[in-house]
Amino acid sequence: MEDFFINLGLSWTLSKILPFVIAALLGVLVFFYLRHKSKILKWIGGASILVFPVIYFAINPIYEGDFTNDFHDVNTSEVDVVFENGKLSVLAIPNCPFCYESINRLKLVSDRAGGKEFDFLVLTSDRNNLEFYKENGNGTLNINNVTEFEEYSKLSKGRYPTFVYRDGDNLKVWSNRGFGVVALDWIEEKLSQQ
Repeated sequence: MEDFFINLGLSWTLSKILPFVIAALLGVLVFFYLRHKSKILKWIGGASILVFPVIYFAINPIYEGDFTNDFHDVNTSEVDVVFENGKLSVLAIPNCPFCYESINRLKLVSDRAGGKEFDFLVLTSDRNNLEFYKENGNGTLNINNVTEFEEYSKLSKGRYPTFVYRDGDNLKVWSNRGFGVVALDWIEEKLSQQ
C-alpha cells in the first residue's frame, strides 16, 4: 500500500503512515457498521478496531529506523575521498543483501527527483563483484568499484550500505538504520531543488 501512495506522489513519510491510519479507520467503520447488529457481530466489530491495524502491522512492521533522518556531518577536509557536490552516493560491499535492497528505494527516489543519478560505490578490487548490483541498478546508478578501502571504511564505520550526500564542504552520512523515510524526503527535496 505504501508503494501506491508513493506512486501518487505523496511524501515517503506520509506514504508510510497512511496505511496504518487507513487500517485503523477501517476498523472503526466496521465497528460502527456492526454495533447495532447481533451481540456476536457487535463483539467482532469492537475487535476490528484493533484487528485491522494489527494485521497490517504484522504484514508491514515498523522498524526502528523507518522514521529517522539520523546522519552525522563530516567535513570534506577530514576524508581523503571526493564526492560530487549535490549528489547522493552509496557505499556498499560485495554481495550485501541490504545494499542490494537499497537499490529499489534509490530508483524510486531518482524517478521522483527528475531522473537524478546516484553513485553506487562497491568496496572491492574485483570488478566481477559489481555484477550482483548491476542486474538491478543499471540506468539509475553509476555502479563502480573503489579500492581506497580504509578511507571509505572510516567514513562508513563498517556499516553497509552507507549513504553520503555532499552539501558544499559537508558530507551528510547515514547508516542504513538511520536512512528512513524522513531522510528519503530530505534527499528528494535536495535533489529536486537542483
